[in-house]
Amino acid sequence: MKHAMILAAAMALTCSAWAATYDIVGSGSAAYYDVNVAYRLGADGQAMASVVGLRAEGVNLQQGRPESIIDGNLQHWGVTGADDDTRWMQMDITLDRVYTLNTFLLEFAEYGAGATYEIRVSDDGIHWTTAVDRTAITGSRFFTSFDAVDVQYIQYQVWGPGGQGSYGVLYPVELSAYVAASATTNIPQRDEGYNIMKGAALVESYKMSDIAAAVDGYVGSWASPGGTADDMSWAVWDIGHDAWLTAVQVSMYAGWDFLQVSISMDGVTWSELRTPKDADGAGRTLWLLGGDTIVLDAPTEARYIKIEGYAGGYNGHFSELMAFATIPEPATMTLLALGGLALLRRRK
Repeated sequence: MKHAMILAAAMALTCSAWAATYDIVGSGSAAYYDVNVAYRLGADGQAMASVVGLRAEGVNLQQGRPESIIDGNLQHWGVTGADDDTRWMQMDITLDRVYTLNTFLLEFAEYGAGATYEIRVSDDGIHWTTAVDRTAITGSRFFTSFDAVDVQYIQYQVWGPGGQGSYGVLYPVELSAYVAASATTNIPQRDEGYNIMKGAALVESYKMSDIAAAVDGYVGSWASPGGTADDMSWAVWDIGHDAWLTAVQVSMYAGWDFLQVSISMDGVTWSELRTPKDADGAGRTLWLLGGDTIVLDAPTEARYIKIEGYAGGYNGHFSELMAFATIPEPATMTLLALGGLALLRRRK
């Protein structure tokens, strides 16, 4: 029994020493941890939050999947028929656990003048608080803050009019949730399956325009590659610390003729995460709108991530590169075991 207690104590100390929180943005009651907790992946690469339902009045699903509202991806979805402020749709979102939230980021591809939204939140799915009163949509991407409150369930409702121009479509893209800096529990750690590319440093790039925006956590940004099959563009990022990666996600605004994602511990020796397809005989991987999530066969240690490729006739845009780590990490568990054994031997 004593041996078990010693080992447990060693594990707790090691975990707390390794864990690191995200940066805090803002000040006072509006300050929050700079990571989207609405999109967290498990070790199997599956999202831990979910969109559990879509309710609507007077509108029709036009394209896409409502679930994509929290997938960290540029791919949007839209509804038609939202011709006035009596037509609405509502998404019901369940986070993986209770967080103390005080900020949402909303992103739209298209919306009509006069379109409004409201957000209601709950920690038990029974008792609801209106975090954001019904108000006008003020842009294609904007933050909205509210008094910090414990949240696991979110009702996100949007009213027409519909989209701009002749389409008449209202296009929500993404809802991101942020934990208040005042939180005392469930503070997101960098090794818990959240996107760890936010804040990663761009080490170098070649023939890439605006590539720094591709890891800023906002799906409304994108970068365009140059180059050709014989002279591909590329970019390298430093995560800032060694991490055991479980998945890497690429979000595309428009397709590339070829794109390869690789990881490295030292920035010199690289391991490709996906073998290029050879269906057309060119040995190239075609990446289309929406992108993809690469789930690693096993947690793999890395510090640097590289993309390389070209768009050619597809005039492609790369929107977002995300990477996800796991807890507990293999190296950490090895240290825990060794530390526990050392303590046991000392007691003998």
